[in-house]
Amino acid sequence: MDINANVKIPGTISGLVISLEIVAALSPGLLLLWLLVSPKLNLKSWWAASFGLLCLFSVQVMSYLIFDINANAKNPGTISDLVIALEIVAVLTSAVLLVWILVSQKLNAKPRSNSEDVTTVGDLFKQNSTDSITEKWLISREIGTIELTNALAGFTSSSSVSADAKFILIIDNLDRINADKVKELWSDMELIAGTTHRQFRIIVPYSARHVAKSLLLEGHTGREFISKRIPVTFTVPPLITAGWQDTFREMWKETVNERIDFSCAETMQILERWRTAEYPRMTPRLLKKLVNDVHILLMTVPAEAPEEYVLLALYVVFVRYNESDVMALLRFDENDSINMQPNEYEDKLQATKAQLNRLFMNDTNRWSEFLMSIHFQASVELARTELFDLPLTEAVNSWDAVALEKLTGMYGFSHAWQRCAGRFNMYDWMETVIKLSDDTLIKIKEELTGAVARLNANYALSEREIFRESFTQSLKFLEEKGYLGTEDFMVRQKNYVVAELNKLQKMPENDEVYVRELLKEADLYSAIFKTNLLDQIENDVSGKFYSMYLLNERENLPNLCISTISLIGAEQENMLRHLLLTEAHGIFNPNVIRFFALSSRAVENIVNNENANLPENIVSKLGLLRNSGSNENINDLRYVIFNPEWYDSKITPNLKKQSIISENYPEEFAAHLVAHLVAIKNYSEIPNYAEGYENNLNYIKFLSFYFRYARDFNVVVDALKDTQSSAYVKDAIKILFIENHLGLINTVDYVNTYYPLLKSELSDVDYMSPIVNRERGLLRNINEKNIAKISVEFLEDIFSRNLLNRFKKKLHTISQDIISSKEQLYIAFKTIESNRSLVLRRMASAGKYVNMTAGISLFADWYRNIGGVQLKAPNNVRLIWSCINEVQRSEILKELHDVLMEVGTLKDNRLKVIHDFHDVINFAEPEGKTSRRAIAALFNLTSSDEILRSWLNAQQFTFSAWPRAEAETVSQVINENQDNFPDIISRSSFIRNRLPVLVPEQDDTNVEGNKD
Repeated sequence: MDINANVKIPGTISGLVISLEIVAALSPGLLLLWLLVSPKLNLKSWWAASFGLLCLFSVQVMSYLIFDINANAKNPGTISDLVIALEIVAVLTSAVLLVWILVSQKLNAKPRSNSEDVTTVGDLFKQNSTDSITEKWLISREIGTIELTNALAGFTSSSSVSADAKFILIIDNLDRINADKVKELWSDMELIAGTTHRQFRIIVPYSARHVAKSLLLEGHTGREFISKRIPVTFTVPPLITAGWQDTFREMWKETVNERIDFSCAETMQILERWRTAEYPRMTPRLLKKLVNDVHILLMTVPAEAPEEYVLLALYVVFVRYNESDVMALLRFDENDSINMQPNEYEDKLQATKAQLNRLFMNDTNRWSEFLMSIHFQASVELARTELFDLPLTEAVNSWDAVALEKLTGMYGFSHAWQRCAGRFNMYDWMETVIKLSDDTLIKIKEELTGAVARLNANYALSEREIFRESFTQSLKFLEEKGYLGTEDFMVRQKNYVVAELNKLQKMPENDEVYVRELLKEADLYSAIFKTNLLDQIENDVSGKFYSMYLLNERENLPNLCISTISLIGAEQENMLRHLLLTEAHGIFNPNVIRFFALSSRAVENIVNNENANLPENIVSKLGLLRNSGSNENINDLRYVIFNPEWYDSKITPNLKKQSIISENYPEEFAAHLVAHLVAIKNYSEIPNYAEGYENNLNYIKFLSFYFRYARDFNVVVDALKDTQSSAYVKDAIKILFIENHLGLINTVDYVNTYYPLLKSELSDVDYMSPIVNRERGLLRNINEKNIAKISVEFLEDIFSRNLLNRFKKKLHTISQDIISSKEQLYIAFKTIESNRSLVLRRMASAGKYVNMTAGISLFADWYRNIGGVQLKAPNNVRLIWSCINEVQRSEILKELHDVLMEVGTLKDNRLKVIHDFHDVINFAEPEGKTSRRAIAALFNLTSSDEILRSWLNAQQFTFSAWPRAEAETVSQVINENQDNFPDIISRSSFIRNRLPVLVPEQDDTNVEGNKD
């Protein structure tokens, strides 16, 4: 473009600028030319770089060429033709370079070896390159024919050599060099054979296959060169290995052991089993090498017995020839082989161990120790120490379970342990073995037994050993795994621990570290012996000891079952006093409050303060509340409930003014005030503080907590009687029943008053369980004087359920007093209190009958003698009769039957008997012609007495046996009132025959009972 501008308008572009542009345009070509003439550079990478640059240049120029052609097409002459020609040349430069490279390759083509690199077009694009490494070699001048002839002539023409002397040149090991060396050596053989004197003979042991392959050339086989150069060939037959045993026996006898024994035969087995890949055949060289190596080894490790010679040979073959680890033979893996995948090496190893055990009569210690002495080339004692004693002692003393596990898997470990047991203590041993695998623990069970024996001999003999937690932990672990039992030394230590725990209950103040360690050891031994050691102490668990050392330690001492420890009442009081004095733990702590239930003796003793020993800070807490309303500590409010003044209404204003606590703890503050108002029986103010909280779970929980520290059951439950307070306290009381947090209860008051109250106010509560758990107290307090006060609901519930059987039995006994004498019986006939009547009815329905001792005739006598108002009033005769045993009931019925037959007894009295017993008493015909006038007279009274009429109609009468006058009288009454006696008419033909009108048909089912 600049040249074109200068052509149009000369001087427009500086000549210097045009010159620089020409140089820039020619620079790629100059660079390419320089690369072609520089043979020392790596041209392939430069070719690629040049080709890439030219391609970019061509593309750039192409754009200008298009614009220029377009401009000339529109305005001819606008662009100079020279410029367009130059642009076309520039566009084609990359293509010209590519064509030149291809042509130059064709022109310079020559045969290349496989290793020579050929530059391709792809190499140019991918920028592939080959790095060449150049080395300098010092090559000596080759010996020519003349030099070799002259050198050999020096041998043949020497005056010191006789004319008939022969020179034999042996060229061996051609099969152990590469092909190039074989060719070079073959050329030397041609030179020697062609220039030497006839006195020279050449012997070449070789492998025809290997040499032929090395001399192979294109178009010629290697064997042609062999036959050309070696005219006479002797072929060595293949080795016959079948007879190598005889050769080995001779070698063994000459070199190792002259005696004839099994050592040679056993060694041949080992050699066949462990021969290496280098010796696929049993060559004489291998055999000779083995016997020589064994002989040399004998010089440092003498052998005496035949089996020891075998072990020497095994060490040479296994360790030296096969380069195997000698520990593989010493490792005891009998149990591990069960889980091991089968392989050739393991099979041979097991076969070798079996062979050694057979030769050494299963004395593994002997052959393993001798093998160690061979390996270390030292005495057995020194080798044993090197292999076992020092490593074993160090492993135990440093608690190195990994090293110990390796040692346990080797032969001779048991003997080594017996030797070294005195060099380490059994504490370290037990602490180390628990880190071993289960399979290893099974292997060393004998050593564990030995450790136990040593501990039994010297551990805890006269006093408790110092606590070592890791050691006791190891005993626990081994006992759980079944490797240890409850050994003697463990029993002794456990007993010492129990004894010291027992002493602590009397004197809980002691060194804290000592007590903590003692409790930890007690926890571990509790796990070992599967029993809580705190249950074995003779003294009661101290409440102070519990609060100082056991409280909140459930997770740290799980086997002492702290959450289930029970404290007697006195110790509960001691624990509570200590907590109130020290304020170490809150009274609502789950591990504290679990000991306390509504109305407990411990709380009652503290609140009543009969001994004037109230904890000082309880008094001070009340003073704080009285003097200030800005107290923030909720514990101050909690502790004040143990002050006797809390049960007085005078303190109520001081509690109400605790504004900060009410803001920070609104639910608990409300619960506290409600509990206080219940305690002083001020039910009317309860809604003022509890309204809105009756369904609040936190309020209900805290109120139940405060009730558990209340001193009187009756006071708390009485709040259910008041309609204003019941809604705010019943859910908290319900929790006490559901979770069985009930303490002292007056059982008589409970069954008399509170049982029906609770049943009406609380739902989903077992109201019976509190009294069931206190049945003994109920039995002690109930008697004939207060039986009438028991609530009917309670009696109905216990008789409808299988509960309180002893109490029900006592009720039966009390109720039987009414039949103990005539006076009590006759009083009971007239009147019985409702509860006793209910008990008697339940007795009868349950089949609980009694034996009447006052005389059964009293029943009949009473009916004979009653009169006036009593005849028309209801009585309890039938109820009492139903409670008497069956035999006596039958006798009473007979006497009452006699009353019915007595003419001298008033009709009203006899009617009373029938009214009371009409469903159980039946008429029985007397013998002979005895008068039935008393019965006959009753028929005249039936018109106004339905019960009498029904009873007579149901009886069986044999009128033909009656006196005639009495029978006719009855017949006349029946005839006149046939509708009242249909059953008699249907059964008795005597009556039917005397009826003037048609009567119903005879009842054939009772023919025999109505005979005339």
